[in-house]
Amino acid sequence: MIKKWTIWIGISLLLAAALDIASTWFASPDLSNEANPLVIAFGSSWVSVFGIKVIGSVICIFVFNYSLRALSFRRERLGELDGFWRVMSYLVYKRELSLYEFLVRGGIRDLGAYLSLIGLSVTMGIVLGSVTASILNSFRLIHSYEAAIVFWCATGAFGTVMGALMAYQFLTAKIEA
Repeated sequence: MIKKWTIWIGISLLLAAALDIASTWFASPDLSNEANPLVIAFGSSWVSVFGIKVIGSVICIFVFNYSLRALSFRRERLGELDGFWRVMSYLVYKRELSLYEFLVRGGIRDLGAYLSLIGLSVTMGIVLGSVTASILNSFRLIHSYEAAIVFWCATGAFGTVMGALMAYQFLTAKIEA
């Protein structure tokens, strides 16, 4: 099951990176309007664009795989819990919390589970961020670096929610024989 999910996210990352590169080429072939701070830091060249996309995708695949493996060891202790907040709160805090307690206070009890959820969330944020950047580049909707950062932050927040939902789906899925 972990292998299937890792292959799925790997394909998603590679497609999102390809979309982002193609739309960047369309919007700014000379990279004069590139907003990615890593590309700017490593020199605005197509070699740095490809290198950052490939290295970033490989790192994300490893983080995603590790995060799923770390969470898979915690499946047994969840037992028959149902409901998103009950599973998430028990996973991270080792007790059931209300939504308010989960978001505002609690005191993390299982740092490994917490970091695994962050790993899934960051990976989903990168996939969604690349797709969003592709769409914005294709329609030339972003005209400033500041506007690009705002869209990236919004996409990252959505990716965080998607990562948590993915973890819940993974933890509550039936184990295949």
